[in-house]
Amino acid sequence: MRFVMMQCFFAVLALAPAVACTVAVRRRGKGVVFAAAVWLLSLSMIFVVPVLSRSACPVYSEWVMWFFLAVYFPVDLWLLFKGVSFVFHGVWRKGVSVAGFVVAVVVSAFLLCGAVLRHKIEIREVELEFSGLPDAFDGMRIVQFSDLHMGALSPSRAYLARIVAGIDSLHPDLLLFTGDLIHMRGSEILPEHHGLFSSIDAPLGRYAVLGNHDYGDYVEWESAEAKAANLRLVKQDYADVGLHLLNDTALYIHCKGDSIGLIGVENWGRPPFPRYGNFQKATEGFLPAGFNILLSHDPTHWESEIECLVPFVNLTLSGHTHAAQVGVAWNDRKFSPSQWIFDRWDGLYHAGCDEEMYLFVSRGLGYTGIPFRFGMWADIVVITLKSI
Repeated sequence: MRFVMMQCFFAVLALAPAVACTVAVRRRGKGVVFAAAVWLLSLSMIFVVPVLSRSACPVYSEWVMWFFLAVYFPVDLWLLFKGVSFVFHGVWRKGVSVAGFVVAVVVSAFLLCGAVLRHKIEIREVELEFSGLPDAFDGMRIVQFSDLHMGALSPSRAYLARIVAGIDSLHPDLLLFTGDLIHMRGSEILPEHHGLFSSIDAPLGRYAVLGNHDYGDYVEWESAEAKAANLRLVKQDYADVGLHLLNDTALYIHCKGDSIGLIGVENWGRPPFPRYGNFQKATEGFLPAGFNILLSHDPTHWESEIECLVPFVNLTLSGHTHAAQVGVAWNDRKFSPSQWIFDRWDGLYHAGCDEEMYLFVSRGLGYTGIPFRFGMWADIVVITLKSI
């Protein structure tokens, strides 16, 4: 429901200038051509952007969408102020028009700044204590990264090199990726990407789960067979880059005679996001260890099926939200439009019960919609486990 409400909000925002200009025309009896031009611009924002989002070339389409928003959206805002200004007279009319111009320039500069800073990476470190953690895993460093959206990265080579070097410098014991390796199609993973993460020394392994974008659901395939072939290619992509894919399965991580459990589910989301994962299937025949980690791309899965319901899952790692790629954070307070859609959308959360159950939601390293981030920077997460 909140997803639909957010879409409606943007639709209203896009149509507001046209409505304002229409009201002004009715009051003044002139400016029909101007109002018609504003309606055309407003409607294009609503219909053109969704069409571009399904383009076969993510890099091209998302840069076009960014240009569209960085240029046309500020113009749209200015026209909104212009339309409202017609209601006033004299200096007030000029003042409202100037205010609209200033707002338009600020919004355009903001979108430009977010595009320039889109590859800024923040290292986030968390330390968690658990009574059931075996002594052999005391001090274990888990490095989580998420949401690469490879086909949308632009440029990708230098950024990927920074990501790999950054992860390697953190000396992970266990490397975990929480989905959305690709953006639209499996063909986004090129031969030059093979072995991308294999060079990272993670003694306890490198594991991953699928995200909603990995299934190719946002592409209009010519047949069901073509979509199925793409999914097979995506699964091979994970192996090619050096990640072991967990598809509704569980295993044990062993160290010095002790072990912990690692469970991975396919994507499980609330509509409109797909639901493929099956936690019951993943844990069928699995004897929970004293400490268990769940990889699940969408944090709503934790809220719906895990939190306070499956106490043996001590730590769940998710991504998906991107923290909306925009927001502000100061001390322990933060704001992002992501919170209008998700209850848990960024960082660490404790279950609403007395159990030792935590969720960490990564902002991811890639971007979707437009090549833009501001405030909610891309992240690599280091979680250090301590036994009590």
